[in-house]
Amino acid sequence: MKKVAWLNREKKVELLQFILLCIGIIRDRFEPVKSSEDFMRDTEGFMRLDSIAMRLFQVAEAMKKIYEIDSKNLSLISDREYWIKVISIREVFVNTNIELDADIIFNICNDRLDEIEKSILNYLEILTIKDKPKRVQRAAR
Repeated sequence: MKKVAWLNREKKVELLQFILLCIGIIRDRFEPVKSSEDFMRDTEGFMRLDSIAMRLFQVAEAMKKIYEIDSKNLSLISDREYWIKVISIREVFVNTNIELDADIIFNICNDRLDEIEKSILNYLEILTIKDKPKRVQRAAR
């Protein structure tokens, strides 16, 4: 049974590293965007919108998998509603007809990406701390 827990932890760390990679890519692609209209100006804007949307979807999908495995530890960082909101980002893409909503994508990148990254880093730290051996302090002589 211990081996399964180890595999779950490894998978969680792998997914968290993937999420951080996606957030870095989103930041790079979002950097020249100053408003949601920038996504609609030209072909480059549309490509930015599409590529950012795909990465946001991947972040939400990975968080969904982690939440299913370890909602207990995630609750140490933020409440259930927060994680449900992060996971629900995928609904923007799943339930959309054909067009992506540039305003929603812009707002997520502009207003929430730093917060999501901070939460992911905090969770990764919790997983890392659990793996470190505990030091035994010697009694003073």
